[in-house]
Amino acid sequence: MIDEHFEQVPFGKFSWLSFAFVTVAFTFSHSRPDWLAAFVCGMLYNVVAYRSRSLASCILAHATTNLLLGLWIMQTPQWGFW
Repeated sequence: MIDEHFEQVPFGKFSWLSFAFVTVAFTFSHSRPDWLAAFVCGMLYNVVAYRSRSLASCILAHATTNLLLGLWIMQTPQWGFW
């Protein structure tokens, strides 16, 4: 989205087009009832990527979100979130 030679683009380089594309792709990779939450999380994970310039930080943020959601589901038996 930034340069056709994407291998040369440093991780975390910002552009509005790449921000929007990744957020929308992340949103649509989830089921329809989860789109709003996925959209918000996708934006936040993008912010993590741009601020930290670390893919590992994005993976950790996503894993932490999934862990907390899993704990919430187990505590409240709201299986619809699974």
